[in-house]
Amino acid sequence: MCGWSDPVLERFEIEEALVKSCGWVWWHENVLAISDRPIVINRDEQGRLHSEVGPSIAYRDGWQLHHWHGTSIPADWIEKRADLSPNTVIKAQNVEQRAAGAAIVGWPKMLSVLKSKTVDKHDNPDIGELIELTLPGLDEPGRFLKAVCPRNGLIVEGVPRVSDIDGLPINTALAAQAWRIGDPASEYTHPPVRT
Repeated sequence: MCGWSDPVLERFEIEEALVKSCGWVWWHENVLAISDRPIVINRDEQGRLHSEVGPSIAYRDGWQLHHWHGTSIPADWIEKRADLSPNTVIKAQNVEQRAAGAAIVGWPKMLSVLKSKTVDKHDNPDIGELIELTLPGLDEPGRFLKAVCPRNGLIVEGVPRVSDIDGLPINTALAAQAWRIGDPASEYTHPPVRT
């Protein structure tokens, strides 16, 4: 377009032609590895690899990967979802995989096998309760907000012991709700109606 010519540009023309006709390309000193384009790519609303019903990415030769909102998970967790046990999820070494597995299995089922202790319980189930769960690999029980969401049903979300917003301990469900949306506990007002 600018009339500029350089031998280096010829190399980019090769790359451009490859990108138009194939998938990933890995250049090495004496070898060029070229991948086929995937036949399946599933993503969530944030663009992360995700599928609740099959592989998140799959190729014609049968190679595929499974992801839950960007976290790589074993294929069985999706392909045999009905058989996925909370005990299998708990044994996963990777914390992010355990969180994904808990979402796949569902928190009501997960809570049935985890040792939980209520730290604080609010009268309003929408605000919920602050609980501690003993999980493998953690030095101390993790703190979680357990509440009823009008859209998603029961939610269980991890919260820190001390808020990074106001520097105060999170010892109540209301303080956990405040932290969850980024407010200091002293300024938080729970919405009277949630949709």
